[in-house]
Amino acid sequence: MKYREWFMALGAGVVVGAVFTLFGFPLPAPPTVGGFMGILGVFIGSVMVKG
Repeated sequence: MKYREWFMALGAGVVVGAVFTLFGFPLPAPPTVGGFMGILGVFIGSVMVKG
């Protein structure tokens, strides 16, 4: 069932990104690969602690 959750989150992200761009708002996400890697690192650290 995790795949369904992942695709729903991806879909929501695509919709939010499109809406923000259409209205000219800044994206609520880091604009660089470094920012993305930081978010990925937080996720990986959380998964490691949960074990």
